[in-house]
Amino acid sequence: MKNYYWKGIDISGKELSGFLPANNFQELTSILLQKNIAVCEFYEKKDKFIFFSKKINNEDKKNLFEQLYALISSGINLLDALNIFLNQIENKKFKNILLDITENIKNGETFSASLKKYSDVFTASEINIVSAGEHFGQLGFSLKTLSDNLSDKIELLKKIKNAALLPIITLIFSLFLVFGIFIFVLPQFQDLFSSFDKELPPSTKLVFDISNFLRSSNGIIFLIIFFLIILFSKLLIKLSFFKKIKDKIFFNVYIFKTYFIFYDLVNFFQILSMFLACGIDLKKSLDYSIDVIDNFYLKERLLASKNLVINGEPFFIALKKYCSDFIPENIIAFVHVGEKTGKLSNLLERSAFYCKQILEQNIKNLVTIFQPILLVFIGLIIVFLMLSIYLPIFNMAGVF
Repeated sequence: MKNYYWKGIDISGKELSGFLPANNFQELTSILLQKNIAVCEFYEKKDKFIFFSKKINNEDKKNLFEQLYALISSGINLLDALNIFLNQIENKKFKNILLDITENIKNGETFSASLKKYSDVFTASEINIVSAGEHFGQLGFSLKTLSDNLSDKIELLKKIKNAALLPIITLIFSLFLVFGIFIFVLPQFQDLFSSFDKELPPSTKLVFDISNFLRSSNGIIFLIIFFLIILFSKLLIKLSFFKKIKDKIFFNVYIFKTYFIFYDLVNFFQILSMFLACGIDLKKSLDYSIDVIDNFYLKERLLASKNLVINGEPFFIALKKYCSDFIPENIIAFVHVGEKTGKLSNLLERSAFYCKQILEQNIKNLVTIFQPILLVFIGLIIVFLMLSIYLPIFNMAGVF
């Protein structure tokens, strides 16, 4: 979608101008002709600093859905609500998208159909929930549901990032410290020891060899290749073959399963609860909700559960058969009670909350254990370096 600046004349002969998003010039002229405006001049407006343009994140979308819900529930129609929100928004990229969505709605498209054109910004589940709200005449409720879901997701990610921040800072600082010793401190001692006639201990030779390698051109090339491999591995993981390997590890290795799988389960139960609350039946809700799962093997298990539900089995039986090895028993019990009482949406929301609590506790436990282990490990490396440096000095002094 391009953003055009245009000048034109309406049927009364009045000169007009403005900005309008369109796929091409033909679409631009078509939109303006529908408004009885003939285009006289136009050009495509491009952002000067496209690489530094602000990305559209969950916070932007949460604000959109939250504001639209507040305005619509106050009796304002969707188009007016969008125009009010457009006056408040600062993210230019998001503003251009919403301008186009507003134009599409003016031309008779539904809100969900307009969102679908920007599937790289709005997820399939968000679009489907808006569509369900439009279908059942509960657009305001759907927008409130989406806003709450995004708020929960933002809060959860913030907690995960905050928990990981201290270990990451500790690790980076420790690596800089160790590299600093190898590159700047050890060469000073190497010059001193080269004047001694005695042979150096093996540990001292080892650390000096590492120091020489890191300071050489080969060491610099090695570090560059190492960082390139890390960057390249991020691209490889996106390929289906390597992604399956990663997903298999995350699904089967306990230490990963307790974090990544539970994060997916939180999203799954939250979104399934939202679809059911919007009035969509369980089978279709499962279709939409399973789409949000990123892990291939978890998705396979949930699809097998969905097939059982399609064949007439209760949802809790399907979960018990295919997912009991990673979904806690009390969550399956919640689903059972929800199906019996007709309050499945509420109990699934509670299941999501319970999974989120488990995830947060697991992260807290990991940080509590990992931080001292990391400090001890780095401490041992530094002790080894210090002993390797001072052992020859002690030998020369006749201490050993």
